[in-house]
Amino acid sequence: MVNFQIKADSDIPASNQLFNQIRFAIASRQFPPGHRLPST
Repeated sequence: MVNFQIKADSDIPASNQLFNQIRFAIASRQFPPGHRLPST
């Protein structure tokens, strides 16, 4: 399972941080095709 790290003191909004990390996980095949993301 991939853990996402959100930095509260970052200038980048939390939603953008999460989006970028999910996009990277998909691009690097940490999430295979058809994999469902966990709910919050």
